[in-house]
Amino acid sequence: MLRLIEKLGFFTLVAVLVFAWPQNVDSKTGKNLAVVFSPTGEKRQIHQALIGEIKKARKSVDVAIFTFTSRNLAAALKEKAKNCRVRVIFEERSAKKISISQHKELIGSGVQVKFARLPGTGYRAAKFHHKFCVVDQKLVMTGSFNWTVGADTINHENLVFINDKPFAQTFTKEFERLWNDKNLCVPATK
Repeated sequence: MLRLIEKLGFFTLVAVLVFAWPQNVDSKTGKNLAVVFSPTGEKRQIHQALIGEIKKARKSVDVAIFTFTSRNLAAALKEKAKNCRVRVIFEERSAKKISISQHKELIGSGVQVKFARLPGTGYRAAKFHHKFCVVDQKLVMTGSFNWTVGADTINHENLVFINDKPFAQTFTKEFERLWNDKNLCVPATK
């Protein structure tokens, strides 16, 4: 990978991974793997990659996220909810603290929304710090990337794409556990 970065240059590699996904195949496992790094500036390449994969969903999109303020990503989920099951778990304190949290836009749009309600207050409070999305129980998108414009345009973040059904099933199992835990996840309100 380092040799590829040296040959192509970092920004060319990012463009190749975003626009050529899922052409990056691990020859030993046959798994499709890719990573995108930010900041990508106004091109919002991570947003483009996420939206592209959400649009391809046929059955389901499950998202567990700490901070979600991107209107474009919310719009992609709302559109996909017209013909696909879409569920999002937001960290409750983060969602309620941020005025532009997209949970308000998703509630009532066909997207199923819950809050992860964790104990504690202040800096000692437990956090629902997940940042993952599972598409059709076969593609996982995970990394440090919160679903915000700043995470794509100015922050130094990463998003890894792993197209592997057994791996994705592990994330799906965790999502189901979280979603169904009545002590943890509660229906979201505006």
